[in-house]
Amino acid sequence: MKKNKLLWLFELVIFLDMINGAYPWFFWNVKASYLNLLFAVISILYLKINGIKLQMSNYGVGLLLLFASTFFNVNSASVSERISQLLFFVPIWVLTCDVRNSQRIFTMMAKWLSILLVPSIILHLLFLAIGFPPSVIIINENVPDNYVYFNYFFLIKNIVMEDYQIRFCSIFLEPGYIGTLLSFLLYVGKFDFKKRYNLILLVALVLTISLAGFVISAMGWVFIKLQEGKPIKRLFYILAVLGCIYWGGISYNGGRNVLNEKILSRLQYDEDKGISGNNRTSHLADAYFEQYTNNGQILFGVGNQTIRKINGGSAKGASFNDQIRGAGYKIFFMQNGIVQALIILIGYMYIMKKSNRIYSVCFLLLIIITFIQASYPLSSSWLIPFVFGCLLNKKKYENRNTNISSCS
Repeated sequence: MKKNKLLWLFELVIFLDMINGAYPWFFWNVKASYLNLLFAVISILYLKINGIKLQMSNYGVGLLLLFASTFFNVNSASVSERISQLLFFVPIWVLTCDVRNSQRIFTMMAKWLSILLVPSIILHLLFLAIGFPPSVIIINENVPDNYVYFNYFFLIKNIVMEDYQIRFCSIFLEPGYIGTLLSFLLYVGKFDFKKRYNLILLVALVLTISLAGFVISAMGWVFIKLQEGKPIKRLFYILAVLGCIYWGGISYNGGRNVLNEKILSRLQYDEDKGISGNNRTSHLADAYFEQYTNNGQILFGVGNQTIRKINGGSAKGASFNDQIRGAGYKIFFMQNGIVQALIILIGYMYIMKKSNRIYSVCFLLLIIITFIQASYPLSSSWLIPFVFGCLLNKKKYENRNTNISSCS
């Protein structure tokens, strides 16, 4: 088999592109347009050197729809910003055209991330035991009141938000961002814990104490086990394991433990929120969401500028509930509109068109559930794992045709 030139460099681009969606600290002050241009140029260079042809397959159509979705809202963007948005999709498009290397590239992604996480985990556990020593302070300027960290290079530690004091972030902005990425990668890897890098990803996920990460991973694990056959027996086994975990969490030390306080208690029924952990939006955001739904503005959203104007131009120094703040589908619909969300959904469906139907539908369901509480469907930390999942789980007849053509 002919060895691809610059494959290692393209792998690095995809890896950095993927983790950039979870906001590693070393990219905080780098303009997205610069990264998009750099990654696109390297990807096109890799494509040209190896004679790989860009194809407008279902993947290309899906990615084009995702790009087109950004035009279906009231947010204004300059020509340079539109070009940058288009360049963002180039490395992913090139990835879909290099199918024969997709398994290798994904394996390298998972391995590199696990290698990065090992020193992060060691430092986190060590500092939990002895205390977090003072270090260089770094600030993410998007929300400077909340995103203030000690930087230990392989680990950052939020020193402002009380909820993050024992939660694992590694090098990323929030536990939820890395938790979501790890959940998707574990689903792509089919929770195969015979591979050590998947075990490391699981350990990191547990340390994030991310409700979303735990729920998505648990559902993904159930989906994978049910796809492996003997679904009835496996379902009883899975329910028994989850039941034991729940009982242990609410019973140990009278419920005064991290598992119950950070996760299980947030899954309990609440009359106002549905579940106690459904606290992703401020009171003002809930009120405006109802208003925009009633007057029809929710279709195309009101745009970031309108929300920024309502918030007084800045989130700095304001109470959470006194501004339109939070995450989840309500914020996304208000900013970008339901129409854009539907076009994005169609784009995802095109990407999965030639993949194993059960596997890809389950993956899409995980994406939708994640969207409800943290709506970043155009994030590379969502999109790249989803594309990998679809590339590595094609329909059986297509795999058979590929094998026949490769042998002829």
